[in-house]
Amino acid sequence: MNKHLVFYDGRCGLCDRIVQFILSKDREGRFLFAPLEGETAKKYHFPPKVKDADSLILIENLGSDERIYLFSKAAFRIFWHLGGVWRLFGWLGFFPGFIFNWAYHLIAHLRYRLFGKVVCKIPDPDLKDRFLP
Repeated sequence: MNKHLVFYDGRCGLCDRIVQFILSKDREGRFLFAPLEGETAKKYHFPPKVKDADSLILIENLGSDERIYLFSKAAFRIFWHLGGVWRLFGWLGFFPGFIFNWAYHLIAHLRYRLFGKVVCKIPDPDLKDRFLP
């Protein structure tokens, strides 16, 4: 089973909700998580432009044949991998990214005002192995 790594803004209330949503739907435990501010993100050497954009970043097939998705493409690929009814949203990822990225960037720009800031939570002990530093 392939693992996928989701990088998220560890201070963002919306990002926290997204991580909690993925955890609740990912019954097979395919997704791992790491904050953009953490040590794992530093290992990937993302361009500053990507980190400064407060991106949702998905590394698909962690460890072998890795593919990196940003912005709305990352979100749609996550839906795709969740399967079931969520795969319907994943189909939107087959459209060019610019169609949805304007909305993604608008929400990213307003996310602290709309959803607030959070302090990184300590994961539930049962899920701790799914979070990377």
